[in-house]
Amino acid sequence: FFAPEPISTKMIYSDEMARLLSAYDPTLREKQMVAKVVQELNRYALAKVSYGDNTMQVHRLVQAVVSAQMTSEERIEACHGVHRILRGAKPAQEGTDMPTDTPANWPVFEQILPHLDPSRAAECTEDETRQLLTDLVRYLWRRGEFTRALALGEKLTEHWLKTFGPDDQQLLYMHFQMNNALRSLGKFEDAYARDLTVYTKQRELPNIGPDHSHTLLTAGGLGADLTGLGRFQEALDLYQETYDKQKNNFGEEHPLTLSAANNIAVAFRLLGRYYDALEIDGDTLTRRRAVLG
Repeated sequence: FFAPEPISTKMIYSDEMARLLSAYDPTLREKQMVAKVVQELNRYALAKVSYGDNTMQVHRLVQAVVSAQMTSEERIEACHGVHRILRGAKPAQEGTDMPTDTPANWPVFEQILPHLDPSRAAECTEDETRQLLTDLVRYLWRRGEFTRALALGEKLTEHWLKTFGPDDQQLLYMHFQMNNALRSLGKFEDAYARDLTVYTKQRELPNIGPDHSHTLLTAGGLGADLTGLGRFQEALDLYQETYDKQKNNFGEEHPLTLSAANNIAVAFRLLGRYYDALEIDGDTLTRRRAVLG
């Protein structure tokens, strides 16, 4: 239930894979024993192992034959196993930086993407898998593949809407990520209308509310939409409100608070209030040097 494209051997030799295989053979908790099994698969031409680029590939015909011998319950469980392996491959978050926002992590996300459809990841209801899918949409946006990000997001949100309903927290967060891509395509009116819908729902829903990190991220996106539309004063008012909430939640030195302060300075500058922008930028730069180096 991986793609017939190459699979990184980091996934094959991962802790998640070892846990899954140990249910069939306790000796496979050891990664050296997994390597022995991989070699056997290679020997009998059931898989192609490339030690040069550290990948393993299973022909789609072999996949089809094995799948045909499984019960529907076994197929579902195997798909979930792939989901857990893919989640385990995702780079860990360091500090407040999202792993998708660090270019050094992008090759790993690109290795994960081909395996979403064969493993039916869109149908998975586990929160961790849904977070991985949301991260992949953000990854595509961050690396500049705006149309691809929207296509993946639309496919996922269509399924999630039917399964979880319009007020689902992860669905709303996915819409926020998609709206980033819309804005980057210059579709400011569409991005604003959609961000406003998401922001309104997030503020009103009891399990999210106006101070939730997702709500504040959407507020930042909404401010960027307003900026793109030339509505600078409205953007400034929203940025100021968001900054106050970030400061109250996380303190003045937190990177998210400093980003919110930066947004205020941008709005001041666009309004021609350069001395106000200079004062905030100077303070933000000093704090960022102390916090981020």
